[in-house]
Amino acid sequence: MVATYLRDVLLSQEGCAHRILHADRQQDVERLAASLDAEAVSMTLAEMDRCRDMSRRNVNVSLILIALWLRLRRYSRAA
Repeated sequence: MVATYLRDVLLSQEGCAHRILHADRQQDVERLAASLDAEAVSMTLAEMDRCRDMSRRNVNVSLILIALWLRLRRYSRAA
């Protein structure tokens, strides 16, 4: 669900808000689209893919979430 929400953010940033999946949350999507740049959204999606891959390899879920949180925090500080 988070990935589709972030997809909606990217669509909103590109002026394609009519294609978002979460139409009931359009104001939230647009607010998030205004506060993030496309690179941050793309990096977040890449990190989520990385976490899915780790999960498939049976990495401890707590460790996956800690690593994700630390990486996302680092991205937000770099911005």
